[in-house]
Amino acid sequence: LVVNPHGIFHLLTYREVIEVDRFWAIGSGADVALGAMHALYDRLDDPLEIARAGAQAAAELEITCGPPVEAESVDLLA
Repeated sequence: LVVNPHGIFHLLTYREVIEVDRFWAIGSGADVALGAMHALYDRLDDPLEIARAGAQAAAELEITCGPPVEAESVDLLA
């Protein structure tokens, strides 16, 4: 995953690049995480809170995922 002032980009094995317009998840809990983030996206303003909720949902509902969830925010303009 590449995040910069131009956007969010998911890089794949064969040099494919997918531009992400709102949020993204990868791994075995991706479907659960994406569903949780979709449900919260228009209701919450904090991207870190949305991402954390997606990861927590995956950790709780997907058997191959688990806690703890650790999330950090980085200021890209610093």
